[in-house]
Amino acid sequence: MSAGACAVAVASLLACVPQQIIGKVEPADIETSLFLIGDAGEPDPRESGAALDSMSAQAATAPARSIIVFLGDNVYPAGIPRDSSVEFADARRRLEVQVNAVPPGVRGIFVPGNHDWARAGPSGLEAVRLQERLIATLRGTRDIRMVPGNGCPGPSTLDVGRLRLIGLDTQWWLHGYI
Repeated sequence: MSAGACAVAVASLLACVPQQIIGKVEPADIETSLFLIGDAGEPDPRESGAALDSMSAQAATAPARSIIVFLGDNVYPAGIPRDSSVEFADARRRLEVQVNAVPPGVRGIFVPGNHDWARAGPSGLEAVRLQERLIATLRGTRDIRMVPGNGCPGPSTLDVGRLRLIGLDTQWWLHGYI
Protein backbone atom coordinates (compact mmCIF):
# COMPACT_ATOMS: atom_id res chain seq x y z
CA MET A 1 0.00 0.00 0.00
CA SER A 2 1.37 3.42 -0.92
CA ALA A 3 2.02 6.11 1.70
CA GLY A 4 -0.81 8.23 0.29
CA ALA A 5 -3.32 5.37 0.43
CA CYS A 6 -2.19 4.55 3.97
CA ALA A 7 -2.72 8.17 5.04
CA VAL A 8 -6.23 8.18 3.53
CA ALA A 9 -7.06 4.91 5.31
CA VAL A 10 -5.86 6.25 8.69
CA ALA A 11 -7.76 9.53 8.22
CA SER A 12 -10.93 7.59 7.32
CA LEU A 13 -10.64 5.42 10.42
CA LEU A 14 -10.09 8.44 12.66
CA ALA A 15 -13.20 10.09 11.22
CA CYS A 16 -15.26 7.10 12.43
CA VAL A 17 -14.34 7.55 16.11
CA PRO A 18 -17.47 8.34 18.14
CA GLN A 19 -17.73 11.87 19.46
CA GLN A 20 -16.85 12.27 23.10
CA ILE A 21 -19.04 14.70 24.97
CA ILE A 22 -17.41 16.42 27.90
CA GLY A 23 -19.88 17.20 30.63
CA LYS A 24 -20.26 20.55 32.31
CA VAL A 25 -17.55 21.34 34.81
CA GLU A 26 -18.62 23.24 37.89
CA PRO A 27 -16.54 26.36 38.58
CA ALA A 28 -15.64 25.09 42.05
CA ASP A 29 -14.09 21.97 40.45
CA ILE A 30 -11.65 23.96 38.32
CA GLU A 31 -8.26 23.95 40.02
CA THR A 32 -6.47 26.40 37.70
CA SER A 33 -7.48 28.37 34.62
CA LEU A 34 -4.58 29.15 32.30
CA PHE A 35 -5.08 32.01 29.85
CA LEU A 36 -2.58 32.19 26.97
CA ILE A 37 -2.31 35.26 24.76
CA GLY A 38 0.34 36.16 22.22
CA ASP A 39 1.26 39.25 20.24
CA ALA A 40 -0.63 41.43 22.70
CA GLY A 41 1.79 44.30 22.08
CA GLU A 42 0.76 44.79 18.45
CA PRO A 43 -2.53 46.71 18.63
CA ASP A 44 -2.57 50.40 19.41
CA PRO A 45 -2.91 50.42 23.21
CA ARG A 46 -5.03 53.57 23.12
CA GLU A 47 -7.85 51.58 21.51
CA SER A 48 -9.97 49.15 23.49
CA GLY A 49 -8.77 45.59 23.03
CA ALA A 50 -11.62 43.08 23.01
CA ALA A 51 -9.27 40.13 23.55
CA LEU A 52 -7.55 41.70 26.58
CA ASP A 53 -10.85 42.93 28.04
CA SER A 54 -12.53 39.53 27.66
CA MET A 55 -9.55 37.66 29.09
CA SER A 56 -9.31 40.04 32.03
CA ALA A 57 -13.03 39.70 32.83
CA GLN A 58 -12.88 35.90 32.72
CA ALA A 59 -9.74 35.71 34.87
CA ALA A 60 -11.30 38.07 37.43
CA THR A 61 -14.11 35.58 38.14
CA ALA A 62 -11.64 33.30 39.99
CA PRO A 63 -8.48 35.34 40.55
CA ALA A 64 -6.77 33.00 43.01
CA ARG A 65 -7.09 30.16 40.49
CA SER A 66 -6.17 32.05 37.31
CA ILE A 67 -2.88 32.62 35.51
CA ILE A 68 -2.43 34.84 32.45
CA VAL A 69 0.59 34.12 30.26
CA PHE A 70 1.66 36.63 27.61
CA LEU A 71 3.45 34.54 24.99
CA GLY A 72 5.83 37.12 23.57
CA ASP A 73 5.93 40.07 21.23
CA ASN A 74 4.67 42.09 24.17
CA VAL A 75 6.01 45.37 22.78
CA TYR A 76 6.01 46.15 19.06
CA PRO A 77 7.89 46.98 17.00
CA ALA A 78 11.21 46.41 18.80
CA GLY A 79 10.78 45.92 22.54
CA ILE A 80 11.47 48.45 25.27
CA PRO A 81 14.00 51.12 24.29
CA ARG A 82 15.94 53.24 26.77
CA ASP A 83 13.77 55.82 28.51
CA SER A 84 15.62 58.61 26.69
CA SER A 85 14.33 57.32 23.33
CA VAL A 86 11.41 59.01 21.56
CA GLU A 87 9.81 55.53 21.23
CA PHE A 88 9.85 54.89 24.98
CA ALA A 89 6.45 56.44 25.80
CA ASP A 90 4.63 54.33 23.20
CA ALA A 91 6.49 51.16 24.23
CA ARG A 92 5.67 51.77 27.88
CA ARG A 93 2.01 52.39 27.04
CA ARG A 94 1.82 49.08 25.13
CA LEU A 95 3.26 47.14 28.06
CA GLU A 96 1.23 49.03 30.65
CA VAL A 97 -2.05 48.07 28.94
CA GLN A 98 -1.11 44.40 29.25
CA VAL A 99 0.06 44.65 32.85
CA ASN A 100 -3.17 46.46 33.74
CA ALA A 101 -5.18 43.67 32.06
CA VAL A 102 -4.03 41.32 34.84
CA PRO A 103 -6.70 41.69 37.55
CA PRO A 104 -5.72 41.85 41.23
CA GLY A 105 -5.10 38.37 42.61
CA VAL A 106 -4.37 36.85 39.18
CA ARG A 107 -0.81 35.77 38.42
CA GLY A 108 0.71 37.30 35.31
CA ILE A 109 3.64 35.91 33.35
CA PHE A 110 5.40 37.56 30.43
CA VAL A 111 7.59 35.51 28.09
CA PRO A 112 9.65 37.61 25.66
CA GLY A 113 9.32 37.12 21.90
CA ASN A 114 11.57 38.09 19.01
CA HIS A 115 10.15 41.63 18.83
CA ASP A 116 10.91 42.06 22.55
CA TRP A 117 14.52 41.21 21.73
CA ALA A 118 14.74 44.42 19.66
CA ARG A 119 13.75 42.41 16.60
CA ALA A 120 16.83 40.22 17.15
CA GLY A 121 19.07 43.29 17.01
CA PRO A 122 22.28 44.03 18.94
CA SER A 123 20.40 45.73 21.80
CA GLY A 124 18.06 42.75 22.26
CA LEU A 125 19.34 41.57 25.63
CA GLU A 126 19.16 45.11 26.99
CA ALA A 127 15.59 45.49 25.66
CA VAL A 128 14.45 42.28 27.38
CA ARG A 129 16.02 43.34 30.67
CA LEU A 130 14.44 46.80 30.36
CA GLN A 131 11.06 45.14 29.81
CA GLU A 132 11.50 43.03 32.93
CA ARG A 133 12.37 46.13 35.00
CA LEU A 134 9.41 48.04 33.60
CA ILE A 135 7.05 45.15 34.43
CA ALA A 136 8.38 45.22 38.01
CA THR A 137 7.64 48.96 38.17
CA LEU A 138 4.17 48.73 36.63
CA ARG A 139 2.92 45.70 38.59
CA GLY A 140 2.91 47.34 42.01
CA THR A 141 2.27 44.59 44.56
CA ARG A 142 0.68 42.16 42.08
CA ASP A 143 2.34 38.83 41.20
CA ILE A 144 3.38 39.68 37.64
CA ARG A 145 6.82 38.76 36.32
CA MET A 146 8.92 37.87 33.30
CA VAL A 147 9.77 34.19 32.91
CA PRO A 148 12.54 33.29 32.48
CA GLY A 149 14.12 36.33 34.07
CA ASN A 150 17.16 38.51 33.41
CA GLY A 151 17.25 37.73 29.69
CA CYS A 152 18.19 34.11 30.40
CA PRO A 153 16.89 31.19 28.32
CA GLY A 154 15.52 29.11 31.18
CA PRO A 155 14.06 26.73 31.83
CA SER A 156 12.32 28.22 34.83
CA THR A 157 9.43 26.58 36.59
CA LEU A 158 6.37 27.85 38.36
CA ASP A 159 4.31 25.38 40.38
CA VAL A 160 0.64 26.14 40.96
CA GLY A 161 -1.09 23.28 42.74
CA ARG A 162 -0.69 20.24 40.49
CA LEU A 163 0.17 22.43 37.49
CA ARG A 164 3.81 23.04 36.59
CA LEU A 165 4.57 25.75 34.05
CA ILE A 166 7.97 25.59 32.40
CA GLY A 167 9.21 28.83 30.87
CA LEU A 168 11.67 28.84 27.99
CA ASP A 169 12.86 31.77 25.93
CA THR A 170 13.91 30.15 22.67
CA GLN A 171 14.83 33.51 21.14
CA TRP A 172 17.87 33.51 23.46
CA TRP A 173 19.40 30.64 21.43
CA LEU A 174 18.59 32.34 18.14
CA HIS A 175 19.94 35.72 19.21
CA GLY A 176 23.28 36.42 17.55
CA TYR A 177 24.46 39.03 20.07
CA ILE A 178 24.70 37.15 23.38
